[in-house]
Amino acid sequence: IKKISNDLSVDEPCVVITDPMPAADASQLEIDTFYAMVAEEQNTIRCAYLEADDIYMMPQMAPYQTIEMVAVVKISPTAKLNTRSVGLKVASIAGDMTEGGDYDSSPSWQGENLDSNEFIVILNLKAPDLVIKEIIVSQYSAEIDSTIPIGITLQNVGNTHATDIEIVLCQYNDVNSQSIINDIKNNGCDEDSIVMRQVVGALLAPDASEDAKEIEIYLLYPVVAGSKGVYVVVDPMNEIVEASENNNIKAVSEPLESPSPFFDVAGQIVAKTALPFVVILLTLSLLGVVYFVGKARREEVKKRIAEQSSLSSVLGSED
Repeated sequence: IKKISNDLSVDEPCVVITDPMPAADASQLEIDTFYAMVAEEQNTIRCAYLEADDIYMMPQMAPYQTIEMVAVVKISPTAKLNTRSVGLKVASIAGDMTEGGDYDSSPSWQGENLDSNEFIVILNLKAPDLVIKEIIVSQYSAEIDSTIPIGITLQNVGNTHATDIEIVLCQYNDVNSQSIINDIKNNGCDEDSIVMRQVVGALLAPDASEDAKEIEIYLLYPVVAGSKGVYVVVDPMNEIVEASENNNIKAVSEPLESPSPFFDVAGQIVAKTALPFVVILLTLSLLGVVYFVGKARREEVKKRIAEQSSLSSVLGSED
């Protein structure tokens, strides 16, 4: 960090040195030449990054000089979520006390051996981890348009709370299918497949005496004709950053169905096709009426024309 004034400072990147450090058996001349080159690039104020050795080197400092720097710790997305310690250490090129170098630098970080050139940073990696522990279903069949209660035991095994937790019931034709679970995991539930949703306000993290904090909630599944597979999905839009996203989907082990799945589906099909069939019959009947009315009128017209022709013939003969 470069200080412009007491109230103003700017971040200044380190100078990148591509040449590798001299080998352990290098001559003193090679070592001195290398560090002289680095010092020249640093211009007494900038840090240097030795790219080949992945080492950061601070500029040569005068007695009682203070330099501010920022250390960036990159955390992998797969890192385990817990509290851990990260040690930052500035080492002298002259070595530590065991090598006759920095008298306040020792190999150990423990207790009194924690030196003034060492600093331990405590990192608290926090995220919730929602787990569907159990699905409770007391009945698997009910009348059409009624509901079946589905109990869900939801746990948080992470180390911080989760808020606005959305839970949905998704309905598919197949029961407890791994391919459907994989598809939901990759693409989410189809909007047409979602039959019920509910939002849980918050679920706290477990304390030191608990392995998990859990709640039990119930969602009502609306029964339709036939037999359906039902899947419980937590956080379907993946809006909550969790320690693991692989435990948010669980299938109901058995199908949920109407009392007579086959006949109920057949009845629905008949009901759907009955109305169009009646409309067709009425249309045909109406066309028949129109036909017969038209035919009767044509016969009447022909009869009148015949009468007029006969009358005209009689009048002509009299003349």
